[in-house]
Amino acid sequence: MEEDLGTLLNENFDSAEGLPPGWTTIGSGSTAWEIGIPGETLFGPITAHSIPHCAGTNLSGDYTGSQDISLLTPAIQIPVSGATLRYRQWLDTEGDGDAGTIRVLDAENNNRLIEEIVGNIEWNDTAWDTPQPVILPDSARGKRIRLEFRFVSNDSDPQSFAGFYLDDIVVEAN
Repeated sequence: MEEDLGTLLNENFDSAEGLPPGWTTIGSGSTAWEIGIPGETLFGPITAHSIPHCAGTNLSGDYTGSQDISLLTPAIQIPVSGATLRYRQWLDTEGDGDAGTIRVLDAENNNRLIEEIVGNIEWNDTAWDTPQPVILPDSARGKRIRLEFRFVSNDSDPQSFAGFYLDDIVVEAN
């Protein structure tokens, strides 16, 4: 019988402004993943879900077109019993190609894609949302993985959209 490994990752981004240890971002340009206090955009969240900080695409303004940016967790050892992801999100996107995804990457193989587990995260929220828990795929069992929270915008310049915000990311062993 395998012992209960409990919580494998628990991040509310509240320990300090800036990326928590082991977290990384990918992408450059006029939009970036930031950690801090939201509230600087017209349509984004007024506060983080767990105050004071959250992760978001441009906390100080709206996102721009032609962006492909990612927020990656530290490496997480997934037990052979598997694991489940829970998180909070706030969305304000143009739709029509501007969306977030959540992907499982192989941390031992140059962050190679294992599987996209949530796709086409788009549209508009008026409050923090709690999506359904996501059971990580069988292909992640027994591996060291990273979760990638990716945001892509098409080449048309969106008009006043805040983007993709995350808070209270938890991965628990099954």
